[in-house]
Amino acid sequence: ELVESRYTNQFVYELGVSWQQQVDQRQHWRSDELRNQTRFFDTYVDPVISDRDKKVVVIISDAFRYEAAEELGARIRKEDRFDASLEAMLGVIPSYTKLGMAALLPHRNLAYTPKGDAILADGQSTMGTINRGKILSAVGGTAIQAEEFKAMNAEGRRDLFKSHRVLYIYHNVIDKTGDDKQSEPRVFIAVEETFKEIIELVKKATSANASNILITADHGFLFQDEPLADAYILTEQSQGDELLAVNRRYTVGRGLKRTEAFSTFTSEQVGLQEGVEIQVPKSIHRVKTTGGGSRFVHGGASLQEIVVPVLIVKKKRKSDLRSVNVEIFPETDKITTGQLVVKLHQTEPVTDKVQPRTLRAGIYVGDSLLSNQEMITFDQTSEDARDRYHEARMYLGPTANDFNNQTVEFRLEELVSNTNHWKVMSKVQYVLKRSFTSDFDF
Repeated sequence: ELVESRYTNQFVYELGVSWQQQVDQRQHWRSDELRNQTRFFDTYVDPVISDRDKKVVVIISDAFRYEAAEELGARIRKEDRFDASLEAMLGVIPSYTKLGMAALLPHRNLAYTPKGDAILADGQSTMGTINRGKILSAVGGTAIQAEEFKAMNAEGRRDLFKSHRVLYIYHNVIDKTGDDKQSEPRVFIAVEETFKEIIELVKKATSANASNILITADHGFLFQDEPLADAYILTEQSQGDELLAVNRRYTVGRGLKRTEAFSTFTSEQVGLQEGVEIQVPKSIHRVKTTGGGSRFVHGGASLQEIVVPVLIVKKKRKSDLRSVNVEIFPETDKITTGQLVVKLHQTEPVTDKVQPRTLRAGIYVGDSLLSNQEMITFDQTSEDARDRYHEARMYLGPTANDFNNQTVEFRLEELVSNTNHWKVMSKVQYVLKRSFTSDFDF
């Protein structure tokens, strides 16, 4: 409860107020720092397919916000032969599915239909996978739902990719979960499911010979785990000559009345053809409406809603994963008591491509174990070498008495993947010179 309260009231709200000051200063919805989402195809897809030998797969996950893409990128980089880099775009206003999905398609201009119920790209409907596929066909592309793509066999996916230069794959788990009042509390779980499903889609795409993969979204979202306090709910409603669409975070209409509670834009100001006006509640406020949830919302101008990720994924030809290196630092060459402490050093920090390593330590003569076995995981991410030292504390058993004055080995072993076999990674020899009376000389 304490974390939730701090997040909502101090982080999200205060950030929203500060960001709103920037929004209020803008006459047009554009950024000096980020490309507009409406230029996605021109920026990221067209330059690749201009080389006739190259193709692109675009995975669009509904409501996959920027912070989630940051974490997904880290997970993808931990996969063998994969790399991922994250960029950002300024999303559209209103930040909702109809307009966000249209913005990602190839087009010269976008416009609302007269009734405000759909978005047209150069006069063509952008509603649904079939219509989006028709628009993509003009550039040698097509569109498919993620579930349909996953259900295809490997040969079918290869044929699909082979016959198209651009493939848009539409994925919807987060938005579908959050938009339902009953499932709204499961948004965190839905994001986790999305990570796993997108990685699966990436692997299936690369197995179909795709090497250029883009992961993006139509919009982000605001989410608070607890119902919002009344202070964040606007009792004031949008008013105007004609209200075409009303939501907790946006209104589309004509002749909308300007008020301090809302930011108001003409369609031209947000990069659309003339015809409508758009209002969004300032900061993180919601408009009071009946039905639906209020914890998961989007459509407004908050950073969480309008910073749209573009995750650029590349498949490499050679393996680029390895386990972290570990060295043994013996401080003596003799064992004179019933125990031995061995200093071990993880020589480098764990990173995306340098993975943790779990090793088994023990003292042996041949195949005979003379001590306890200790499992040690080397997973330090610190750049400071002093933070990456470990100690293995070995206790000799009774069988060690039979090997006094002989050479024994301290070994670090690693389990061979998918087997019960352990292989020796590193070893150091000691001479066992125990004075048995000293062990019990208290």
